[in-house]
Amino acid sequence: MHKHDYTGAQVVRMRRQIREERAEQLWLRKLLAVSIILCAVLTGTLLAVAQTAGML
Repeated sequence: MHKHDYTGAQVVRMRRQIREERAEQLWLRKLLAVSIILCAVLTGTLLAVAQTAGML
């Protein structure tokens, strides 16, 4: 008495879709992390330049 809702092809397709979605999320997270780091670096550089300019 076992249910067999999906055919093999459907299961494979579903798994592939899930994997692609996960990869997409990972890519978005990487992109977000990179943009945050860039913003932090730029802000730090600007602050350092402003301090140096203030000192001179």
